[in-house]
Amino acid sequence: MKSLARENSPSIKKCAFCKYYYDPVNEVISPKRGQKGIWEFEVNVRKPCKQLSNMDVPSQNACNRFECKI
Repeated sequence: MKSLARENSPSIKKCAFCKYYYDPVNEVISPKRGQKGIWEFEVNVRKPCKQLSNMDVPSQNACNRFECKI
């Protein structure tokens, strides 16, 4: 299932868009075709977080260590 997020908005502060979420080829996120500034991401994809001792976290989670990678 995919969900949407807007750049420069609180909705982008999800683990899927964080530089600490280990997704080197960005397979979980992609820009929404035909809509500038809108991104989509796969929900419930678990990947390791470098800030949380490589603990697997779902892509839709958020925390106070967020740093945007896009």
